[in-house]
Amino acid sequence: MIMQESNSQMKRSIETKDKMLFVLSEKINSHLLLFDLIEKEAFNIKQIVDKVQNLVSDKEEIVASLKNKMDCVSAFEKDFVENISNLRNKLESNEAGLRKKDRVISELKANLDAAKLSNNNQVQIEDISIPTWNCYQYRIP
Repeated sequence: MIMQESNSQMKRSIETKDKMLFVLSEKINSHLLLFDLIEKEAFNIKQIVDKVQNLVSDKEEIVASLKNKMDCVSAFEKDFVENISNLRNKLESNEAGLRKKDRVISELKANLDAAKLSNNNQVQIEDISIPTWNCYQYRIP
């Protein structure tokens, strides 16, 4: 009976240990599955991070390209404003020159009109004096 009890105890102990081993084995398997899931998730996250890094790199290139284009636009704008200023100055200079020429033309016209008037008066004076003189010539036979 002692042997049976001892066998029975040993059997229970073995069964208990088997159950514990089974539980531990199940826990290990579930942990291994969790590790596999975590590894797959980490891989997916790494792929996402890589994609994000590529997108960031692409966006940085776009930003650099846009910055270069903005620098060009700024340079063109500066040149454009400078050209407009130069053209405005030329226009003002040309307008001032035209005003001066208009004044000279007006003065010359006034001088011409005065000369014509003076010349007209001179012709009228000559016209008045010549017939009188001619009249005296014809009366004297």
